[in-house]
Amino acid sequence: MVNYCPTCGKEIEYKEAEICPNCGVRIPNQVSTERAPYAGFLIRLVAALIDSIIVFIPVCIIEFLLTSMFFVHHFERGFHPPFFPMGIPMIIIGIIIGWIYYAVQESSTYQATLGKRAVGVKVVNESFEQITLSQATVRFIIKEIPILNLISYIVLIVDEKKQGLHDKAARTFVVYREN
Repeated sequence: MVNYCPTCGKEIEYKEAEICPNCGVRIPNQVSTERAPYAGFLIRLVAALIDSIIVFIPVCIIEFLLTSMFFVHHFERGFHPPFFPMGIPMIIIGIIIGWIYYAVQESSTYQATLGKRAVGVKVVNESFEQITLSQATVRFIIKEIPILNLISYIVLIVDEKKQGLHDKAARTFVVYREN
């Protein structure tokens, strides 16, 4: 019989363990012998860090190339801009790249970004099926608003089904993949 932590879903090796060695949460006396289907905060945080690195690299390359072209073009003509006018276009480019990365992958047959796939979770709808592009877009937009993203992760920690605001708004769940 295998025991799983009700918070993070990881396997617990010692039957009498009082604290999960993975997430540090106190384990109730009755531990489930089935893995919790919903992915918790820590596993999703690791996936988010992986995804952030993956998105950061192409955004930086594109922004560097565009900025370099802008300054070379203007410096060759003797114009020295007193400020950096590329800020807003760079933000827009970053958002578009992020949306393509997150929304397209989460609504694909993979049902997950590369980070989520690496940690073994996927995004599903209320019927535990593939989500639509519009659901993935709602998830992405809410996560792009910093204060909503922060609140979303706080809600995720305490929610029984591990749903953040972005999950609740899109009516989605993040669950462990079947092996």
